[in-house]
Amino acid sequence: MTLSKGRFEATVRDLLLVRHYRVEVYSCKDAKKQDWRITYKASPGNLTQFEDVLFGNKDTSMLAGVIAVKLATVDGQLVVGLGHGDATLRKLGLCQFHDNDQFSNLEAMLVQLNASECLLSSGDGSHRLRPVIERSGLLITDRKKGDFSSKDVVPDLTRLLKSQKDDPNKFSAMVYNAPGDADSAQGMAALAAVIKYLELLNDETNFHQFNITTYALGQCMKLDTAAVRALSLQHDPTEGGNKRSNLLGLLNSCSTAQGQRLLAQWLRQPLLDVQKIEERLNVVEAFVNDLELRQTLQEGQLKRLPDFLKLAKKFQRKRAGLQDCYNVYQAIDHLPHLVEGLDTSEAGTGPHSAIFREMFINPMRELLLDFAKFQEMVETTLDLSQVDSHEFLIKPNFDEELQGKWCLVSSGTLVFCAR
Repeated sequence: MTLSKGRFEATVRDLLLVRHYRVEVYSCKDAKKQDWRITYKASPGNLTQFEDVLFGNKDTSMLAGVIAVKLATVDGQLVVGLGHGDATLRKLGLCQFHDNDQFSNLEAMLVQLNASECLLSSGDGSHRLRPVIERSGLLITDRKKGDFSSKDVVPDLTRLLKSQKDDPNKFSAMVYNAPGDADSAQGMAALAAVIKYLELLNDETNFHQFNITTYALGQCMKLDTAAVRALSLQHDPTEGGNKRSNLLGLLNSCSTAQGQRLLAQWLRQPLLDVQKIEERLNVVEAFVNDLELRQTLQEGQLKRLPDFLKLAKKFQRKRAGLQDCYNVYQAIDHLPHLVEGLDTSEAGTGPHSAIFREMFINPMRELLLDFAKFQEMVETTLDLSQVDSHEFLIKPNFDEELQGKWCLVSSGTLVFCAR
């Protein structure tokens, strides 16, 4: 069977993101010997090698990560260690907690994290976990017991985490005093399995790019799989039907992919902290009461913002082109108008202005300062006069050699050289 490029991309997307299958692509090294070898591979929790195929021209709202679970018995009590990783979002997380024979706490964590694949250690009683994980719709991948070793996990994290650039000693103290248990040894072992499975250390572009979170069961309301289905929180892509026949579909009026991801996370993780609930409600109230601001954001300003996650991955893997640089430049160039609109709006000057500024206005002003040099670089090197013609070229006067080509060769060759 022969597949066109478009059909192949659609098939891979369906297999990985909807049906939660593994995908392997083989190529023939020697036609005479029929020497077929794996060239690319991916699983629902490890999409790294297929990111361009899956999200090149699609939104990234269906992203999901991989978790690893390790069981232990401590002082006669069942202890569950959980590690979580998402190579696309560059996020790591872990937790450790006591559980019962029905693994109700684990099931609640599976709902909150919304992973699509679970790593289990061979032996260690992991067979007891399978019914819970399968009921949650995760693909189970068995790994060697040796992968769940926390021996080298702290040095590995020192290389992966952003914060380790500044102080390598902070993380160890933070993890071993994680919420829930004084010692998170099982969680660290599970996280080690995630790092090894995602092969994060094999790619130097991952170094000092990840953030880490320690999860706590008490932060969010516990929802099991049955509750999620009964409440119709999210659309099940395997069942087809109307995407608005669920709570996420009804509430989703987001203009950006990052907004859709955040809304889905909020629905899976209902807050319990009264102060945080009040803060969120105050922000919602500010937008509800300011119709003009809400319409301006939804119908205009937010639609100009690209999916920064997708662009960040391109820059990280050194695959970004001049058009990607311009897309970032254009979005940052628009931020002052967005900040001004928020700052002078009723929401920005009303009774909830303090939280409004802390959550939106001040962070965006900091971004403008951080990107000032980037904006200057783009204006210096990119020929902005050609952008309206959808030509993304370097200014010929930026480089002497390029200036010479401008004078000596045809315009067609120049375009080729300047890209």
